Amino acid sequence: MRELLQAAKARPGQLNFSSAGVGSGTHFAAEIFKSMAAIDLVHVPFKGIPEALAETLAGRVQLFMAPIANSVNYVRDGRLVGLGVSSLRRDPLLPEVPRVDEAGVPGYESELWFGLLTASGVPRAIIDRAAAYRAGGIRSADPRRDRAIYEDRAGRGYQSRVRLTWRAVFRAPRRGPSAGRCLLPGSVCP
Repeated sequence: MRELLQAAKARPGQLNFSSAGVGSGTHFAAEIFKSMAAIDLVHVPFKGIPEALAETLAGRVQLFMAPIANSVNYVRDGRLVGLGVSSLRRDPLLPEVPRVDEAGVPGYESELWFGLLTASGVPRAIIDRAAAYRAGGIRSADPRRDRAIYEDRAGRGYQSRVRLTWRAVFRAPRRGPSAGRCLLPGSVCP
């Protein structure tokens, strides 16, 4: 991580990062990283995670804030180097990979959340059945772990931290090639 940060500071705007598209979670995770590390990287958006990951594996982009589910095997077999995980806890899938927060960007945190959605006209019985199935499928063997994860996110103000971080990133002045532009095309910046 330290080498990446040094290289990015020594060559502003010359290193790039891939994402799963403009406005995606992988894009925002990297923008938060750029802002908090005070570095200038060029955003190279792709149509999805597979394309962004393929370009990173091929070495055509230098960085990708990849979801762990998509990248863990590449890190384990040495095709990718895990520089840091974006959560405030090391991930049990890659316990040797430090948190970005401890590897050189203090306070960095970015976790992707997913919502299960359906159309508004779906009958309530089907929604209840899907909710029960989902709830049973995501629980771990240790209910204390489930409660700890929930309490950490709810009790410690995870959502508030995320809002404050993203607000700061959106309002931060852009450096290098993105100077003077909004983070998202077509949006109104203060």
